[in-house]
Amino acid sequence: MTDNTGKTIAVVAGALIDADGRYMLGSRPAGKPYAGYWEFPGGKVEAGETLFAALAREFDEEMGVRVQHATPWLTRVHHYEHASVHLTFFRVWSWAGTPQPHEGQAFAWQKPGEESVAPMLPANGPILRALHLPLSLRVAADGRFAVGEEAGALVDLAGAQRAGRPPTPWAGARVRSAAELAEAARLGFDFALADAVAGWDAFDRVVSAGWPLPVFAAGATLSAALEHGAHGVLEAGA
Repeated sequence: MTDNTGKTIAVVAGALIDADGRYMLGSRPAGKPYAGYWEFPGGKVEAGETLFAALAREFDEEMGVRVQHATPWLTRVHHYEHASVHLTFFRVWSWAGTPQPHEGQAFAWQKPGEESVAPMLPANGPILRALHLPLSLRVAADGRFAVGEEAGALVDLAGAQRAGRPPTPWAGARVRSAAELAEAARLGFDFALADAVAGWDAFDRVVSAGWPLPVFAAGATLSAALEHGAHGVLEAGA
């Protein structure tokens, strides 16, 4: 959101992820812009709050859910007619309580690719697409992989800058810096792959400015990767 000076306002949002891989969306309450549109629950970061503290407060206020474990996931900037927002998305892996409509909203569990609610908030498109990606991705030696029944290609960003995004339904880019991650997003890649074999310092530098794309970690355990903001990992031996 923007204030009267046009400043972009920090907002957090979270996807509750259940044991079946479903995620939760909520409808925007009456009286708010885009009332009735579906979105990931969350809200404005207050002065002095950490992002996680803001997420926990918003989930408690909006629906009586106490966030127990959440990991950073994606960052997006979106300009609405009424506001500009810098969105930090988390995936919420464990929580206490059952969502209750404290603001008169509705909630719906959704399966990636089989969404049954509409309309969606405009900023959600890339987020919904990212949810199709598995937590563990197997990539062949020639850079090929599959997301469901759709083919994908993983390429080095240096080559992609010359040739562009591969013409496959899914495409990933190997990146080595925050600048390369931003360039991969600009070129329209679906995700990036960053090396964690040499230690997390190098990986953290890649995502130092945020996560404009889902970022997979190479050479890491899934639990460690999630804590560092990765979407997932390459499978061992891939």
